[in-house]
Amino acid sequence: MHEQYIKNLLGIKDEHLKIRRIMQENDQMHIYMRYLPGHYVCPICGAITSKIHDYRERIVKHGMINGYFGIIHYQRRRYVCKSCGSKFPEANGFVSPYAKISNLTKQLILKEATHVLSFKHIASTLNISSSTVIRHIDRHIQPKRLEFPETLSFDEFKKTNLGYGKYAFVIVDPIHKKVIDVIKNRRSDWLINYFSQIPYEERCNVKNIIMDLWAPYKTIVKQYFPQARIIADGFHFLRYIYRAFNDVRVRIMKSHSTDSIPYKILKRHWRTLLKSPDKLNLNYRYHALLDDHVNDLMIHDYAANIHPDLEEAMILKDFFQTGMKTKTYEEAESFIENFILLLDSAHTKEFREIRKTFVNWKKEIIESFDLHPLTDKKMTNGIIEGINNFIKVIKRVSYGFRNFNRFRNRIMFVFNKDYQLIG
Repeated sequence: MHEQYIKNLLGIKDEHLKIRRIMQENDQMHIYMRYLPGHYVCPICGAITSKIHDYRERIVKHGMINGYFGIIHYQRRRYVCKSCGSKFPEANGFVSPYAKISNLTKQLILKEATHVLSFKHIASTLNISSSTVIRHIDRHIQPKRLEFPETLSFDEFKKTNLGYGKYAFVIVDPIHKKVIDVIKNRRSDWLINYFSQIPYEERCNVKNIIMDLWAPYKTIVKQYFPQARIIADGFHFLRYIYRAFNDVRVRIMKSHSTDSIPYKILKRHWRTLLKSPDKLNLNYRYHALLDDHVNDLMIHDYAANIHPDLEEAMILKDFFQTGMKTKTYEEAESFIENFILLLDSAHTKEFREIRKTFVNWKKEIIESFDLHPLTDKKMTNGIIEGINNFIKVIKRVSYGFRNFNRFRNRIMFVFNKDYQLIG
């Protein structure tokens, strides 16, 4: 019973394996074991033999056991065939020929690889070298591109020092939350070469592509996805409005002295001024600078009265924020056209400058108001922005990667978690 418990603890189920003794030394647990003698079939001639030629001790690393690094001392027999004279080792189920780590340790490497951990951390946990961890992960984890679904998200992320440009390109299924593939470069020639290798029928199945406002992506989508409509990500075109509003706020703020009340209001409450009208806090609180009890709406009104340009900027921002939340897909076209007309007649140069963006991307911005039939929500790149943050965490804990394919495999395996292992 005691021996069976130890074998269960080690993850070894072979009933013919006998534990001889166990020793604890510092942070290591040494387990001495060997098989019972038996009859084996010669791999050369097929004859059965039980004649032992010699014993050789194999030292095998076996992961962690109750906080100790497991070291197995396996006394392996070699048998000699009486018919042909060939010599061969006895079979075992816990370590491969010539291996220095057990099969269980190999399984633990792949299990730990599903978490956001560095290779060095996995190696130190299992008492093996980083190169061993990397070798086994490279051998068994080689995820292939997933098939394109009806809805895709495109985006890029910074890959630092891996060469072939600063940014890599990631393709995501935003509905089922899967990373489809990661491409080494976002340049047009790389993307053209990549998408031209995808079967035409598969590309035709794509109906929606969500992306930011980068013109080369639009050109490639029109060329390689004939049935897909382009949907502009809401965050990216809203950012143009927020940036224009902030530029106006800073310009007006700097026109006042730093010790004036308008300067301090515009500087301290920039987050409040960027809020959507429905997000304003209407609860009163004492404001020492104004020496009065005020709420967010009153701060908005105070800022709007500081300068006509700021009042106009606030009207344009609030108009678009409210429309984004209240207008339906059927109302989107007239809403965007009205907003472009407002930009045409705007006095503030900051908002006039963003008019061109809304004209060039008018159709794609209108499509962003449509709801996906499965989720009944607007289609955005929110999931891919989360994945980009996830990728940053992988880079940070790993202190960077020098091999892009290894980096790609790590992203796809850790995020998707359900790839078939190789070997």
